[in-house]
Amino acid sequence: MLTLAACDPATPVPPGPDPAETTVAPTPTAAPAPTAPPALNELALSSEGMGTLRFGEAPDAAPATRMIAEDPAACSEFAPAGTPEATRWRPVALYGAPDTLLFGVSVTDGALDRIDVFGPEIPTDAGVKIGDPAASVTAAYPASALVESAFTDVYVVTGTLGTLQLEVARARAGAGYWQPAQLDHVVYLHATIAGVGAFSVAASENIAGGCL
Repeated sequence: MLTLAACDPATPVPPGPDPAETTVAPTPTAAPAPTAPPALNELALSSEGMGTLRFGEAPDAAPATRMIAEDPAACSEFAPAGTPEATRWRPVALYGAPDTLLFGVSVTDGALDRIDVFGPEIPTDAGVKIGDPAASVTAAYPASALVESAFTDVYVVTGTLGTLQLEVARARAGAGYWQPAQLDHVVYLHATIAGVGAFSVAASENIAGGCL
C-alpha cells in the first residue's frame, strides 16, 4: 500500500524552473581605453593631482593621451636648447601651449610633484576658481588649515597624495601691491606632492615649470 501511494498521480510534484524566467548575469565589459587627453572642462585641481596627472607618479607618455610633454627649448632664452637647464615639462596644445599656458607642472626624477593653475579656466575639485571671493574657499574647504604670509592667506587642504593650496590676497603688505579687485579674492592655486610645506607664490618667481 505504501508503494502504491507513492505512485499516486494525485500527489503534487514541485514545478521546475521556467526557462523563460531564467536570467543570466551580464558579462562585465572593460571601459574603453582613452584616445585623447581629458577635455579642459573635465579638469579640476585637487590634493591628488589633476586629470590623469597624479602626484608621485610618472606622467602619461603616450602621444595621443598625454597631458604634458618635455619641451627641450622651453627656457632656451636662458640656456642652450636641449640642455637640462632649458628643458621643462609643458602642457600639450589642448591646454594653451605654447602661447597661453593654463597650468604649469614640475616633474622630478620622473614623478609629478607640483601643479600650478594660472587662470579661472580650471577650478579646484570643490569648484573654487582664481578670482573667487575668500568666502568661497572657507565654504568649500571648512577643514582647511590657514597659513599667513606677507601678501596672502594660504588655505591648505591635505589629501592622500599631496596638498592643495589656495592663496587669497590680503592687505597686510605694503599699500598698492594688490589691485583693489584682487583683495580678499583667490589669486593663486597650486598643489604639491605630500611632504612639501605650505608656501606663497605672491611676490616670488616660484612658479611650477618656470625658467627662473
